[in-house]
Amino acid sequence: MQKQSVKNKTAKPDRGKIKAVLLPILYSLLLQSCFFVAACILSLLIGISRSDYYLACVVALSLGSAAAGFASGKIKGERGMLYGTLFTLPSNVIYIFLSVALNGFSFDYNLFLSFAVLVVCSAVGGIVSVNTRSKPRIKKPKRSKR
Repeated sequence: MQKQSVKNKTAKPDRGKIKAVLLPILYSLLLQSCFFVAACILSLLIGISRSDYYLACVVALSLGSAAAGFASGKIKGERGMLYGTLFTLPSNVIYIFLSVALNGFSFDYNLFLSFAVLVVCSAVGGIVSVNTRSKPRIKKPKRSKR
């Protein structure tokens, strides 16, 4: 009779799959945060009026979302719209939740419009990343020893 293999019930999850999902999410959060901080510093240096803060924030987060979608699409290399949106979605939700919390939990159409713009920009970034071709590397001929 053959022995049956016994599986370990306390097996740990595959770290490679977790890393493949977590890395683009953290990378997109970092990219979006960098764009936002850079826009904040730039708006302070330029002296943007208080009424234009909302527009500056949405533009900065949209550019960051597009860059994060682009990076996510480049990391995966396929299905740019899906991966660009999917991996950037957690950071978009975090920023929208922070916006709601800082505005006294008041919901209005600007919130939904901002979220829609962020999702569309991340999808466009993912699409562009998959559709851009990287330049092929030209191999230099090896020198022969004389």
